[in-house]
Amino acid sequence: MVDRRSVHRVRGPHWGLATAHRPGGTATITAKMGTLSAVAEISVKDQIAFLRAQQIWVVNEDGTGLERLTTEGVDMEPVWSPDGRMIAFLSTRESYFSIYVMNAEGTGVKRLAPPTDLASSPRWSPGGKWIAFIGAAGGIAKLHVVSAEGEEVINLTERRENESSPAWRPRPSKTPDPAARTIR
Repeated sequence: MVDRRSVHRVRGPHWGLATAHRPGGTATITAKMGTLSAVAEISVKDQIAFLRAQQIWVVNEDGTGLERLTTEGVDMEPVWSPDGRMIAFLSTRESYFSIYVMNAEGTGVKRLAPPTDLASSPRWSPGGKWIAFIGAAGGIAKLHVVSAEGEEVINLTERRENESSPAWRPRPSKTPDPAARTIR
């Protein structure tokens, strides 16, 4: 249940963001532009990355510090690294969509994976060393990982079926939860 007092709204002339905090510190962010809406990402530093006019923008959770980070091609699906220092995203800077990363300030843009017919769904590993994504070539969507430095791209699936929606398993807590112990 979301406490209505914890809902924050940030609005511009043709766009809006709403954040809602739940007990436990999780947040849901909805970005809306005209009739289009999408879920945005919030960093560990309480900044929200979102799309506006096919470019990546960030804003502080309280609505201050609105800043455009990208200006080239069509950019999509910004995803914060676990430490909040990098953003992975998709871009058409070199024809087809490919996986890129940049610093949280929008500097140091680097392509990590070669362009494919379709790249989508970038997801950082819990440790921030890898990015899982879907890359399609020849009409078949495959699960890949690329190192955060872009040095290695690995196709993880060989089947002739389409894959989608990668999700990393969270790292186990270093402190055991006494309520989760097994009773024999």
